[in-house]
Amino acid sequence: MRVTFTRFPKGQRAWSLVERDDGVAYRMDGPSVRGKLPHDLIHLTVERTLGIADGIWGAIAAGAVFESMHHHAGRRPPHAAEHSAALIRANGASLHAAELVGGLAERIADTPPPTPADVVRQAEEYLQWLDGTVDLARLEVAAAAVREATENWHAVPVGGQVVAWWPARLRMAPVPARRTARSGVRARPTARRTA
Repeated sequence: MRVTFTRFPKGQRAWSLVERDDGVAYRMDGPSVRGKLPHDLIHLTVERTLGIADGIWGAIAAGAVFESMHHHAGRRPPHAAEHSAALIRANGASLHAAELVGGLAERIADTPPPTPADVVRQAEEYLQWLDGTVDLARLEVAAAAVREATENWHAVPVGGQVVAWWPARLRMAPVPARRTARSGVRARPTARRTA
């Protein structure tokens, strides 16, 4: 999946172009530019670095469409809205966890240079809702990737673009389709008739 981030002037509302592997493209709105790395590019960098398939970008690659996304081009597959809703509903906890991990990696990246104690302290403060399975050494690697992406971003002139790629191997696992009468498939009877 290809994602194009344009460098907008400070104070202007930013957006990126998401071109999925199935040929459908979405405009993804972001917050106003503050001079830092775009929020969505931070998450893409962190999730790709950590190999998170069940986060925000893995969900988008699998067909999830979030509220900030607007159809731009390409033919959407049948039942795309239902598929998206099912993905988001089934993976709510992992999507929330990816949001937290991305935020923590950004905080660590903003602490130059972070000591191991800084990383532990920030992780304890920021990730108190997670189950403690966060690998702090890998978080430092993700923070370093955010710092590198930030340096590259600041070298791009206003109006310039950065293209980031999301690997197909990090696509969120599909959610089994529900068979209901509403979707056009007849539901099986729950009891058998006896003679």
